[in-house]
Amino acid sequence: MAGYAVDVGHFERLEPELAARVMAGEASVKAALSEKLGRPVDSLFPGSALNLNSNDQLLEVFQALKVDLSKLQRTEKSGKPSLGRFGLERIGTPEALAIAKLNKG
Repeated sequence: MAGYAVDVGHFERLEPELAARVMAGEASVKAALSEKLGRPVDSLFPGSALNLNSNDQLLEVFQALKVDLSKLQRTEKSGKPSLGRFGLERIGTPEALAIAKLNKG
């Protein structure tokens, strides 16, 4: 047998705590963005909620906040600014850095 033994049960026991941490982090980022916008960030997306993994939705949020996106690399496919980890780090706001940390997983 190749590889090594993994205690799957250990990771299954960690899952609820890690999920709670991620949810708390997302809620904290959304609250900070809402405060800066002066309204709930989810109001930018009628009928849904902000998806912190959506490049298009994050672009909309940062444009609403009047963040300068001109120095970001553009995606090959769409030509839109890329909000991958490096793009978020380049924006450098506390919220962008928190999103980069949350999405790092």
